[in-house]
Amino acid sequence: MARLRTSADSGVAGLRAFRRAQVDSVLAATGVELVVTVEGRHLGLCGIDPQNLLQVEPGVLLHTRWVQACAGDVFQATFNTPVVQDRNAQVLRVRRGR
Repeated sequence: MARLRTSADSGVAGLRAFRRAQVDSVLAATGVELVVTVEGRHLGLCGIDPQNLLQVEPGVLLHTRWVQACAGDVFQATFNTPVVQDRNAQVLRVRRGR
């Protein structure tokens, strides 16, 4: 049982490292970084593609293709590029090439 636990822990650690590397790659791409926050409002999602959504760590998601973000009637945006969502900080980060 201890070997199974060690193997499972190792697999989870490897997956976390791979996902963090994916986020780093998305945010290190050349181009302009857009950081989206909405002061005083909860930044929610109006649409997602669940097949292209990866959990990187608790509260941090990588939308690999498409996501629609919204904050009531104050903000609405559709992104067709990878987006890193930090639910804890209420921030979206997008890097767009030129």
